[in-house]
Amino acid sequence: MHRQLLVFITALSISVSASAQWTTSFRGAAFGIHNTEAGPEEPRTANFSTNWLELRGRYDTASGFFFGVRGRGSLEPYTIEEEGYPQLLQYISPYAGGPVEDRMRARDLIEEAAVEVGWKSLRLYVAPIGEPALGPRPYGLRESSMDLAVSPFAYDIQESFHVKTKVVNAAVDTKYVRLEGGVFHDAVSHGKHTSLDNGDVDSWAGRITVMPAEHVSFQLSRGELGDDVVRKISSASIGYEGPVVAATALWTRREELATGSLDAFGIEVAIRATRSTITGRFENVDRPAFGTAPARRTGHGTFGYVFDVLARPQWRAGLGVNVDYHTNSRALTGGVYGHKPQTIYFFARIRSV
Repeated sequence: MHRQLLVFITALSISVSASAQWTTSFRGAAFGIHNTEAGPEEPRTANFSTNWLELRGRYDTASGFFFGVRGRGSLEPYTIEEEGYPQLLQYISPYAGGPVEDRMRARDLIEEAAVEVGWKSLRLYVAPIGEPALGPRPYGLRESSMDLAVSPFAYDIQESFHVKTKVVNAAVDTKYVRLEGGVFHDAVSHGKHTSLDNGDVDSWAGRITVMPAEHVSFQLSRGELGDDVVRKISSASIGYEGPVVAATALWTRREELATGSLDAFGIEVAIRATRSTITGRFENVDRPAFGTAPARRTGHGTFGYVFDVLARPQWRAGLGVNVDYHTNSRALTGGVYGHKPQTIYFFARIRSV
C-alpha cells in the first residue's frame, strides 16, 4: 500500500512538473535627449535621459494556479537633474512630486515591486510599492505613447497616482471583463525621487476593464486618495493596440477642496511602418492658479518621428525628434513664453518590442 502511494505521488509530481512552467518577460525604453526651446525670453537647452525597465516572471500550473513577480524602475533620478528637465508649460504640484513649473520631474527609482497569485480567474496583487487599480496603464507602458521621449502635460492630473505604497488589489479576470478593487497608501516622492514616504493605508480604488475584441479595451475607474486632504480621481479611457496602429483616448478628473475640479483630456497615436514610427499626442489640461498665473485650460500638441537604424525581433534602436506646440499660453504669465512657444527634442532611442 505504501509503495503504491509512493508511486502515485511520484507520478503526480512528474505530471505537475511537466505541465508547470516559468515564463519571463521584460519591457523597457531609454532615450538620450537634447532639447532646444523657441519663444520664451530665456530659451534653454539641456542633455538628459528618460528611461524605464519592467521585469516580470510567472509560474503557471496545469490546475490553473499561478504565482508571479513584477518589478519596474527607472534611472531617471541619476540621468535628470533634481529640478527636472526643461518642458515648457508643464506644471507639477506638490501632491505629484513638485512643485515644478516649466520642467518635468524624474520618474521614481522604484515604481513597482510586487507579487501576484491567482487561481483561474481570481487574482491577488500585493506590493510594497505598486500600482493601484486606477486609470489606464502609465504612459511609458502604453504602445500609443511608448515612442514619445517626454511625459504628457497632463501628468499632474492623469499619471501621478500610478506609484503608491502598501498596495493590495483583488481582481476577477475573465476573457472579456476584468473587475479590480483595492486599498493603498497615498505616497509621494520628492527631491531626487529615490524613495517614497510611508504611512498607513488611507486610500481605495476600483476599476472595470472591458475587452470586447482583440487589441481593444475600455477602462473606467474611481478612487479616493489621502486622509487629511482627500483627492477624488475619476478616469475613463479607450485603447487600441494593433501591430501597425496604437491609439488611446483618455479623460481624467481630479477633485479636491483646494483646487476644485481639474480635468485632463488626451489622445495619443502611434503609426508604425517597417522602420518608421510617427507619433502624436494632443491634450487639453486644466492648470490651477500658481504664482501670478490664473487658473485656465491650456492646449498642447506633440508630434514625433522615429527611424529605427537597427530592428531586431526583441528590440529596436533609432533616431528621432519630438516637437511640442502650445496654445493659450501668452496670457499665462504676462507673455514670458512669447508667441507660439515650442520645444524640440532630438533623441536616440532603444526600446523593447
